[in-house]
Amino acid sequence: MTVKIRGGSFQVDFVQGGSRYRRQFQDKHSAEAWEINAKSRLIRGLGPDEETEVKDNGPTFRVVAEQVWDLVWQHQKSATKTRSRLNIVLQDMDDEPLVVDITKSWLDEYGKYLIDRGNSGGTVNRKLALISKVLNFAYDHNHIDRVPRFHHWPESEGRMRWYTEEEERSILDACEDEQSVVLVTLLFDTGMRLGEALKLHTDDVDFNQGIISLYETKNSQPRTIPMTERVKSVLRGRTGVGLTEGQVNARWRKIKKKLGWGRGDCIHAIRHTFVSRLVQRGVDLDMAGVLAGHKSVQTTRRYRHLKTDNLKVAIQKLETCAQ
Repeated sequence: MTVKIRGGSFQVDFVQGGSRYRRQFQDKHSAEAWEINAKSRLIRGLGPDEETEVKDNGPTFRVVAEQVWDLVWQHQKSATKTRSRLNIVLQDMDDEPLVVDITKSWLDEYGKYLIDRGNSGGTVNRKLALISKVLNFAYDHNHIDRVPRFHHWPESEGRMRWYTEEEERSILDACEDEQSVVLVTLLFDTGMRLGEALKLHTDDVDFNQGIISLYETKNSQPRTIPMTERVKSVLRGRTGVGLTEGQVNARWRKIKKKLGWGRGDCIHAIRHTFVSRLVQRGVDLDMAGVLAGHKSVQTTRRYRHLKTDNLKVAIQKLETCAQ
């Protein structure tokens, strides 16, 4: 039964066929009896009771979200992460709201709820963006008249973890098999995303020109990366890395355990290391972004504080004033 106490009355609140039905009663017995009768009538294509015609207020958020999943999200590269995020959002929506009930005020309250639960601004924004995509789909299919805008919560860039050359040697020494050595070397010297590295095939590698050509990237933008000599060495004679993402995660956990590292020491930090080293050695930010495959210049700008030579030159201009 879906009878809940609301103030001094008993409220029936249930969803059937993608529509919500609510009604208040003075006692629990009447509420439960109406719910049974209403569900029976709805199954037969009638209204919830004799006095009420079937009123279609449109589908619930869950119904539309599953449609978006079936038609769009499950076919994307980030399907696993999207499904996980969607499940969390649906779990938060335990009262199964209709899409017409999700207003800007509703989105603001949900954002505050997530912040109070310890979600970061970035996490909140991604969940709200997911809801917004579902609402846009609902708008395109005439379920709602307008799509409410949501408040963007401030995101902190935080401390970007990257590895020193000594830490890199420690990681390589902790690798227990050749495949892991190949992968770690590839990541350090090319800055590939893990998914890109695992999909690498011999056809993508041109030893004559010394380049790797990537076509299946996160942002669907092909890019070319020149190979270092050690990348040529570890890739020569191989058709690819030969590991799945699950196998990589298991090996990385072993490496961290050997080195006594914690949660913040993730394999993605190797990609940060690649960009950080380029910037620290004087490579232009734009070029570093091209090599890393950043779609937005804002992503690369997170590394601008590492160009210490420029900072020193700027401060040197104040020396005459100080003297």
